[in-house]
Order: sequence, then C-alpha cells, then structure tokens
Amino acid sequence: MSIAVRNEKSPCSTRPVYVNPLCSFFTGYTVDICEFYCCTWFTCSGLLIFFSQTWQMSQSFISARFQLCCQSCLWMGLSLCRQLFDSSSFYESSAPSPSSPVSLFTPLSIAPSARLTTLLHSPPVAPGHPCSMWSTTETSPHMHVREGGACVWRRPAEQSSDAARSNGGIRTGLHLWEVVWEADQRGSHALVGVSTSRSAPHASGYTALVGGDSQSWGWELSSNQLWHEGKEVARYPAGVGYHPMDIPERVVVAVDADAGTLGYVVEGCYLGVAFSGLPKGEELFLAVSCVWGGASIQLRYLGGMSRDPPSLMSLSSLSIHQALGRSRAALTDRLPLPPVLQNFLQQTQQWPANTTSGAAL
Repeated sequence: MSIAVRNEKSPCSTRPVYVNPLCSFFTGYTVDICEFYCCTWFTCSGLLIFFSQTWQMSQSFISARFQLCCQSCLWMGLSLCRQLFDSSSFYESSAPSPSSPVSLFTPLSIAPSARLTTLLHSPPVAPGHPCSMWSTTETSPHMHVREGGACVWRRPAEQSSDAARSNGGIRTGLHLWEVVWEADQRGSHALVGVSTSRSAPHASGYTALVGGDSQSWGWELSSNQLWHEGKEVARYPAGVGYHPMDIPERVVVAVDADAGTLGYVVEGCYLGVAFSGLPKGEELFLAVSCVWGGASIQLRYLGGMSRDPPSLMSLSSLSIHQALGRSRAALTDRLPLPPVLQNFLQQTQQWPANTTSGAAL
C-alpha cells in the first residue's frame, strides 16, 4: 500500500496522477493530487475518529475491510505529517508558481519552520481578543486608544517620543500579531517590536523608544534598523543594501516565547530572526513607538500555538492549499468535501491577509 510521490517545484501545474489506497479500495478510481489531499483530509479528520469509536463500541461488527480502512487512515495521516515536516521537500512545495506575483522581499526571505508556516495559514482569532487591543493604561499620555481598542492615535506633540503596547501579553508559545501602519504616517523613529512591562512608554526628544532600553526590541521601519539597549544592533532583513527598503503598511510580528526569538513577515515573506535571546518566562507585549503627530496604528492578534505539533486538520488544510497553488486558491469550493470542511478551507484561504507572494510560505 504505497504511493509514488513525485517531488516537483509546482506539482499542480502538471497535475500528476496518484492512486489513493482508501479510495481505490472502495471504488477503484484513480484520483489526482488534489483529490488525494482531500481524501487524506477527510480520511484523517473524519473516518479515523469514526472507525476508532466504532471499534470501541462493537469490534465484532467490523469487517476485515473496515479494519483495513482504519490502518489506511493512520498510515495516510503519518505520511502527511512526515511529508510536511521534511525540511527540504516542505520548502520546495512552498515555492510560488510561475504566475504568482514576486515580492521585492523574496530574495531576502528564508524558509520558515513548518510550525510557523502552519500558524501563518491558520484563520486568525476572532476580534476582541485582549492581545488585539492596545492598553489604555500602559501607554504614553500622547497616545489615545480608539475603535474599541484596536487603533491607537498619537496626538501631535513636539520633541516627544511615545509608545503603546498591547493589552495582553504572552509568556510561552509561538504568536503572531499584525500591525497596520501607513507609510506616510511614520516619519523617523517608527518602531515595531516587543517589550516587557518595565519598558518606558515616553521619552523627551526624538528617539527609538522601542529598543531604547534593555526591556524592548524594535525594528525601525523607515531605516530598516534593529534597536535594542538604546543602540542600533543590525540592519534587517539580512542582505538589505545601503538604501533602506520601503516597508508596506502591513507587518506581521512573529514572537516565539519558547525559543526567545522575534521575527517579521512582510508581503508573505518571512525575513528571518531579527532578535534572539528574549527573556523566557517573562510576559512580552507587542509594542510600537513613533514621533509622527496624527499617526494611526492598528493592531490585531492573529493567534498562537504551543510547542505541541500542529493539528492534523491544520496540516491537511496547508497541504491542500499548497497543492492547489495560488493561481487556483479560489477553487476549493469545487473539491468533493463536506460543508464544514469547505468552510474551514475558505477561512484558511483568506489568510495571511497581507500575503502577496508565497515565496516563504
């Protein structure tokens, strides 16, 4: 019971044919790669649970064929996990199709881990999460929280650097925030990063406030500089030239509190680890600082995950989207799947919201 998998850069472009063991067991039909992943989804997410429960209730009424189906479910699930977590084949299957738009950040991007990729393709948490709101107390007096907590507005003030941070923080796990900050509202010293509760929310003059002490780490969007302990520590992303790159309005911040790392995703491209050595076990908050009067900065917490392996449902969704490719991402409604799975696929199809290139995803 084996499947010959062809390892190609864009498998869906040629639509190679595969034989699904479970499908051929019942019908003898041959299915292509998309249907293979769909059957894998349905098999692993539904049939395995159903048959395992049926096995417990009444073993005597299960035929030899149904027992073979259970074994096929388990085998297919393990095969899917092994394929997705193989670093080389995982990155190759993530490569963009020739018709996908190429971002200027693509040459500077690196392959993210399977854990990060799964989280980036998971639907975001519902609005109203504490981590999706700006703190109304731990902010500069010049920063005013609006729109129910999702937006912070800086009141015009001369010779002042002002910071704001999220209402909710994290201590463990891998987490994503999306910050929306229009380029024409940044000016100098526009920083996005993380901080502890001991970082200063205000300073006189114009300075890099997030990254201005030992309790904060920030990326200056205008100059592409990384700041920590009051000094520039590097330019980011690695390989950027003398002239800074224009950072779009949407930036995804990836914080791995377990590993103590901070990175960024721009236009769907993971730019690598910007900071390492973040304090483990201490509560970290998404933080921004600016000097531009009238700047509006929106925040949304996308979600997080523990160090446990991703769920099989998330892995199957990611596998289906990668098999379809971006040129056929909107065709998930044509797949032979139950409505509940169709709805989940449509939700994951809409994310990441800021992705215009799939180079790193």
